Amino acid sequence: MVGRMALIHTAEEAAGIIGGACKASWLREKARLREIPFTMIGGSYHFTGAHIDEIIRSFEQQPQPAAPKRAPARRLDAIAGAPVVMLTASTLRPRRKPAA
Repeated sequence: MVGRMALIHTAEEAAGIIGGACKASWLREKARLREIPFTMIGGSYHFTGAHIDEIIRSFEQQPQPAAPKRAPARRLDAIAGAPVVMLTASTLRPRRKPAA
């Protein structure tokens, strides 16, 4: 911030600000993997209020739209008034005669 120093928090303080939803060790590990924003000061991970806001926002889950309902299964003979064809033994291919 220009003209004003941003307040920074240790991983323990940031975990407390987040409300116990995560541990300080989780914040340090995610920062080490560069998966969350942080500031490295004096060899330690520190977090500003903006960092904490971004961490919370990045793990926010939005509701998903409901999946469209599938139409109930229909019998094939009911589709568009199609005629029903019954297969009987006489309509099947005859067996091949065994080779002599």
